[in-house]
Formats: sequence, C-alpha cells, structure tokens
Amino acid sequence: MSRWVVNALFACAISILILSGTILNRNLRVLQAHESLVDQTRLVIQRLGETIASLYEAESQYRGYLLTKDPTFIVSFRESQNAVNQGVASLRELVDDNPSQVRRHEILSANVKSTMARLDAALDAMRVGAHT
Repeated sequence: MSRWVVNALFACAISILILSGTILNRNLRVLQAHESLVDQTRLVIQRLGETIASLYEAESQYRGYLLTKDPTFIVSFRESQNAVNQGVASLRELVDDNPSQVRRHEILSANVKSTMARLDAALDAMRVGAHT
C-alpha cells in the first residue's frame, strides 16, 4: 500500500473517532439534562405527596376536635396547616419554570386555600359556640 493510502485511511479513522467523540459528548449532555428534569419531577411528586399528607393530617385534627372538643387538636391542626402552606409554597418554587404546571399549581393552591379556610372557619365557629 502506498504511503498516501495509509495516510488517507489514518485521516479517515481519526475523523471517525472525532465525530464519534463529538456525538457521544452531545448525547451525554442531553442525557444529563433529561436526568435533571427527571430528578425535578421526582422532587415535585415527593413534595406534592408530603403536602397532601399534611392536608389529610389537618383534616384528621379537625375531625378529632369535632369529636372530642380537645384543644390540643387545634394546636395540631395549626401545625398541619402551616405544613400545608409551606408545601404549597415549595411546590410553586419547584414548578416556576413550567407555565402549564404553574397554572395547575394556581388551581391546587386555590383549592387548598378554600379547604383550609372552610376548616378554619368551622373550627372558629365551634370554639366560639363552645365558649358561649
């Protein structure tokens, strides 16, 4: 084989290696970006689960007060209420970069506020009624 053919084959092999490396590098960056999105999605799901659990806990504390009139349930209700509010705020920060999720968050936030206000008003009415 002539020296020119060997050099041409060597140049082709180097070109293929460089092209493969470039494609691999690009694919790795895309994979890392997708992995980051998956991590954020998992965090949103986890935070949503925690917020729902806090909301259920607040409702349970509300029912506990209804049944027993024990004021410790009100203290626990307030703690759960704070956890719900913090969870909703945290979710907003997590979805702030996605307009469709921000719209869903606004709906969720309005529903949570409505539920918490209803429970709060009922507790206040019961406490006032219990003291009169």
